[in-house]
Amino acid sequence: MTAAVGALARLGAHLGLALVIGLTVFLALAGASADPLVSHWRRRCGMLPAAAAALFLAAVALALPVQAAATLEQPIRALLGQPALLREFAAGTQYGQVWALRMAAGAAMLAIAVIPVRSGLAAARAAAVLLAAAAAAAAGAWSGHAAGSEAPYLLPVQVAHVLAVTVWVGALPAWIALVRGIAAAPDAGRCAYAAAALRRFSRLAAACVALIIATGATLAWSYIASQGDLLGTLYGLLVCAKVAVLAAALAVANRVRGGYLAGLGDPAQAGLLYRRAGTLVAAEFTLALVVLALASTLGQTTPANHAQPYWWLPFRISAAATWPIWLLPSGPYAIGAAAALALAAGVWLARGGRAKPLRTRLAVGAGALAGIGGLLVWQLSVPAFPDTYRRSEVAYLTVSIAHGQASYEAHCVMCHGGGGLGDGAAGRPLPRPPANLSQPHTALHTAGDMYWWMGHGIPRSEMPGFADVLTEEDRWDLVNFLRAFSQGFQARILSPKMVPYRPWLGAPDFYYESADGTPRQLKDFRGVSAVLLVFPGGDARLRRLAQSAASAGWPQFAVIVVGQEASTETPPYTVVTRGAGEIRGSYDLLSRTVANRGDPQRIDIPRDGMAFLIDRFGYIRARWIPEEEADGWSDPAGLREQVAALNREPQILPPPDEHVH
Repeated sequence: MTAAVGALARLGAHLGLALVIGLTVFLALAGASADPLVSHWRRRCGMLPAAAAALFLAAVALALPVQAAATLEQPIRALLGQPALLREFAAGTQYGQVWALRMAAGAAMLAIAVIPVRSGLAAARAAAVLLAAAAAAAAGAWSGHAAGSEAPYLLPVQVAHVLAVTVWVGALPAWIALVRGIAAAPDAGRCAYAAAALRRFSRLAAACVALIIATGATLAWSYIASQGDLLGTLYGLLVCAKVAVLAAALAVANRVRGGYLAGLGDPAQAGLLYRRAGTLVAAEFTLALVVLALASTLGQTTPANHAQPYWWLPFRISAAATWPIWLLPSGPYAIGAAAALALAAGVWLARGGRAKPLRTRLAVGAGALAGIGGLLVWQLSVPAFPDTYRRSEVAYLTVSIAHGQASYEAHCVMCHGGGGLGDGAAGRPLPRPPANLSQPHTALHTAGDMYWWMGHGIPRSEMPGFADVLTEEDRWDLVNFLRAFSQGFQARILSPKMVPYRPWLGAPDFYYESADGTPRQLKDFRGVSAVLLVFPGGDARLRRLAQSAASAGWPQFAVIVVGQEASTETPPYTVVTRGAGEIRGSYDLLSRTVANRGDPQRIDIPRDGMAFLIDRFGYIRARWIPEEEADGWSDPAGLREQVAALNREPQILPPPDEHVH
């Protein structure tokens, strides 16, 4: 009930704002006229912005108890009887403060719109109304999803999107009223006036539509990260519906623009053309109202990238998992069929197809493209499951990796082997060999795929499900472990010399206490400074490195040493002892080298000492293992040069997500 009322309130606010802006803009573009019919039309349309401003105020007023009810988890009816609680909510929350700004802007719109003015001041009043409406639109963006985003550009994009929609949608009722009025009594002067006004608005509407598409795509891209977000969440499905309805509305608008706009200046055919154009634009306005309704629902729906997707299709599209497609068994057949379709369409066009009607040519082209696209989709598809795009609720922490390794050793070793290479004794007689977990699996399989298999098994390989043995958290811990284990084999290319502008390996996060006992995380350094993470063990060179690097006072640089300190003196760096074993074990997984893949019968690869250079965006960029690379960072000057280079690098990738996807 609360959600439905909230959507209606948002729709009322959107529609009221659209009518205020769109009608004002359209009347300004049309200009004054001495014709009695046109003057009557202008007077009627000129009264509507006041009613629209009143609608906006009523809808925004209703939005406050709706939002309070959703936040405080109380019925709307109960809150309406507690004005003191509503006042407290309005004064003590950001939403309430934004609500007050919107109410003030709406009151200004209404006050200006109801003041009668002489024709000489009409332009000033229109400008004042539009300024108040723009303020209401800008304030509204602060109460939406864009205000909660970390991307600062989303707020102006949201405001531009709203303003473009309001100009286009809000002007359509005036468009309809004008052409229907003239259709009843056309003459040359009225047709010339209408044709000029509609052409001017058509150019503005085309610019608004382009802006709507550009800003809408930007907003969707910010909230939808994958096809799972698009098709597996309510937000994504609403976006799909909004795009489909918007496309239908734009198709109608294009029909009016291309088929009727040029002939509206001819009085001889004005009656029929104006009636048909009015009918089409009425359909366009109806579709636009559906778009506004969907946008209103989207405004109170959790963005896709913060929701848990449910994948309802048995397949997903993955170029990474199926590339190159010609190497697949069916690849040559699919490519051959696609080429044949393209060739057939080309031959048809060359041998007389160009003489066919435009609709026929478009139908043939669309059919050929649909066939080629279907073949490519078939080739680029891989099996998927309900949890394929499910997001982990367990962060990529060293403690999670350690728990996952314990689960692996308890339940998976017998088939996948002590070293995770798929050579376990129980897996040898199986019809399908167990997976070699040292290989990168993230291209072909998502983390959600692996989570699903851990719970439900893989029937074709006789892998059992462990839903009765492993909790959901246990399974995500196991996924985190597999991520670190697999990436450890990719990390073999790391060396003491970092590769500029090539971040790719996220550093597992961990908790620790600062010297004054304050709880902290490794990721607290993101955006602040690079980190030298040292596991000294018994290697004196690593202890000297940590001491000299921390004492040097390099800018935007921190040193963390994991392990027990033998000295009683206070070191110049941060020392982490609690949970040191879990942290050490997780980073051990990332210590394999080209020369040393580790024992094939062991998961871990224990090191006496190692050090990792992590940039200020959370990526491991270089690594020194003294037992295999004697020189490394023995001379801190070489490390300092790399730290300075890292601090000059811009952010190339977003910080690595703490959850595996």
